[in-house]
Amino acid sequence: MIKLIFALVALVTLTGCSMLPVNEQSKEMVDFDTFDGQFGKRLEAKKGNNIFIEEKVIEGESINIPRAIDLQIPGPSFIPFPVHFEPGDLTLTKITKSWKYYCADASKVNVTMYNKKKHEDLKDCVGIRISIASNEYYWVVDDSSYNKGFGDALWVLSIDKSERDKYKPVTIKKYFKILKVSRFIYEGYYDDALHFSSLETFGPTGKSKLIWLKFEGKPEVVQINGYKFKIYSADANLLTYENLGSVALQGSQR
Repeated sequence: MIKLIFALVALVTLTGCSMLPVNEQSKEMVDFDTFDGQFGKRLEAKKGNNIFIEEKVIEGESINIPRAIDLQIPGPSFIPFPVHFEPGDLTLTKITKSWKYYCADASKVNVTMYNKKKHEDLKDCVGIRISIASNEYYWVVDDSSYNKGFGDALWVLSIDKSERDKYKPVTIKKYFKILKVSRFIYEGYYDDALHFSSLETFGPTGKSKLIWLKFEGKPEVVQINGYKFKIYSADANLLTYENLGSVALQGSQR
């Protein structure tokens, strides 16, 4: 039997979160869910500890440049300018509706443009951009910040198909962006009821819930926000439980 739960909902503002911008229309192309939990195993959580964490994220990616590269990229009036890359990684730094941008660290690139050498002056991106729709690859120098007020200043050079395998992105441990974090926290057993808090964060804001449900001390299955848990025992300071997973996922496997 699955018990009904009661919830108090409050909007909260969170601090200390910093995230890179991402074009809203590109999210569905690149986001995925990660779940931090163990299934089929009896677990314990002390009061104040998480019993569940789920993140909706955009994976971090990088492209390795294994050796130094010198290029001539067509610039203003189609006059080529030199770009030099030192060996290192180009990190996924920006996602738009059409493109993913992998940018070099300023210490790993030199660009000579407008009759002067630029590297740290380039506030946008020097690296590779990849088309989300067609998988086209380009070397890119984005100098739009320098050109502010006069439109975008984006200079590109196509990467031949035969060369693209050298620059395939790989997933890295650091996420590009965390879109949403959901967590359930055990708050103790008192007044003949289990008490939890639920927190969902979306960038700098979040939604908080206080949840309680009756528990008679016998093992039983409960449902919280679309997820099932088997509760074995509980007291004021310790919960013994098992993660049973998403109700939606279980339904799709029937």
